[in-house]
Amino acid sequence: MPGLNLSTALVIFAKAPIPGQVKTRLSPPLTPDEAATLHGSFVLDTLERTKAAVGRLKLSMDRYLACSPSTSHVFFKIMEERQGVALIEQVGDDLGARMHQTIETMCSRGYRRTILLGTDVPTVPLEYFKQTLTLLDSHDLALGPALDGGYYLIGMNRSIPELFTNIPWSTDQVLRLTQDRAAQLGLKTALLQPWRDVDTRADLKPLLKRAPPRLRSRNTNGHFQIARPGCSRHSPNDFVREHNISPTVQLRDSMTQQVALITGGAKGIGRGIALDLATRQWKIAICYRTSEAAAQNTAQEITAQGGQALAIRCDVSDPTAAKGLVTQVEKEWGRIDVLINGAGPYHRVNLFNETIDGWNEMFDGNLHPIFYLAQAVAPGMKSRKAGHIINFGMANADQMEAQADVTAHYIAKAGVLILTRTLAKLLAPYGITVNAISPGFIDSGSAPPQELAAMTTRIPAGYIGTVDDTVAAVRFLLSKEARYVNGANIQISGGWGI
Repeated sequence: MPGLNLSTALVIFAKAPIPGQVKTRLSPPLTPDEAATLHGSFVLDTLERTKAAVGRLKLSMDRYLACSPSTSHVFFKIMEERQGVALIEQVGDDLGARMHQTIETMCSRGYRRTILLGTDVPTVPLEYFKQTLTLLDSHDLALGPALDGGYYLIGMNRSIPELFTNIPWSTDQVLRLTQDRAAQLGLKTALLQPWRDVDTRADLKPLLKRAPPRLRSRNTNGHFQIARPGCSRHSPNDFVREHNISPTVQLRDSMTQQVALITGGAKGIGRGIALDLATRQWKIAICYRTSEAAAQNTAQEITAQGGQALAIRCDVSDPTAAKGLVTQVEKEWGRIDVLINGAGPYHRVNLFNETIDGWNEMFDGNLHPIFYLAQAVAPGMKSRKAGHIINFGMANADQMEAQADVTAHYIAKAGVLILTRTLAKLLAPYGITVNAISPGFIDSGSAPPQELAAMTTRIPAGYIGTVDDTVAAVRFLLSKEARYVNGANIQISGGWGI
């Protein structure tokens, strides 16, 4: 346990494997998801290898994982639990400040030596860690040169802030300037053997050559399938399955750290879904047309529950606006994993009193946006071979009954079911599920209590449903347990409408 062994602190610097934010110079040939999964594999390999080094070589070290952007990120929580490593925050405006602050922290905790290690060298030999300790017995500073001009490891016996100031990080001058600074400070410096870190496509090829032929190939899109280099037995997809972490780094129920777009997310059922996802640290974009105050309130609650929120005004009945909504969310968060089509106007009027505008409004608000938004999110989901679309229908819309007073709304909701099944059939080959949820009478705040009470006698279950009843169905459809559920219509009605 950290703190019991005050000889050496080994601190592994790592970023969370967020697509589009790590290993960006490897895209292409890798997709952002593949690059993020590879990065996550590197972090895991580094943790496993340092644990092996401490155990096999009987090294007097305590291991820490210095986390960015935060120790609260689900990936780091998984690593803490499964790898037995202590988490600390990276603090500072640049890499140098963060390294200096980390060494200061370790010194304040009583460690005589601190070694900082990156995660871009997953194949570095275990004996290098023992060599570092030996070198620090007779030197002030130990550096592990990287072939790109930086260093993959730095070991120190004390805090020396001058080593980390005015260094052009992420350039080929880092190692040379650090050595020059050390010489100016009169420090005795030792170098380990150079090693290649993995940042670019050129770095990737030697890594692939180290893996057995059965563990490397190209898929049909020309992307690399890469074995985990440290353990040399797993592809990124194996890593995903083995550790129950999707390419977006989900937590145990495959539901964390994803991005959801919810239309009608400001109030009622949509709000309930958003807040439930927030407890799992999702990033949630809620779309509203007129309910700005409610949308802002829901966004604040999402943040308070641990999620991230965007509240976006958009009329999704406009195809151009709907496409722009998807573009805005993808630009902000890089992806949309889940689309929930919850918006849908409703009015009650006899068919022969219906207006042309009222008729069109039911289709423009209930059916057409599902087509517009599904068409916009599908390319990203298909490229990632993962995603979920949930469309909201109406509990008895599959019965094809005569509906004199809600004719347009009813026909539109029947169309939602047909569109749902069509999308499911087209997208299933890409690992995407498309399902419908058809609520009956739900106490969501949209209907007067007296109207709901009057309907109770018509419901076989004998009571009105709650928002939580609907949220539970959404939670199921987004879980790994529902991976084979596609094109389904789940009625949440207590038996009404069947």
